[in-house]
Amino acid sequence: MECDAGEFSLGRQTACDPCPAGYSCANKDSEPVVCEAGFYSNGSLTACVECDAGYACAEGSKSPRPADGLCPLGYFCEDGKDLTSCPAGKW
Repeated sequence: MECDAGEFSLGRQTACDPCPAGYSCANKDSEPVVCEAGFYSNGSLTACVECDAGYACAEGSKSPRPADGLCPLGYFCEDGKDLTSCPAGKW
């Protein structure tokens, strides 16, 4: 069976499964791959997408702006994954 982009099948199935949120499905005949820190997927994607600046997305994120990933006071998060302390005298 031929799956569409963003779907996968591990065989012996009657239909393809959509790629779950927090994962990418680049290979239609392989297990979904969890999104790395700094990336997200809201489902049915072939590749994870970078999270928004100002947020730190954990591995397997399902949103570009996760509620628990808002960059905390005293830090900046320009790459979507790393928390960087603000220099002295800056905020």
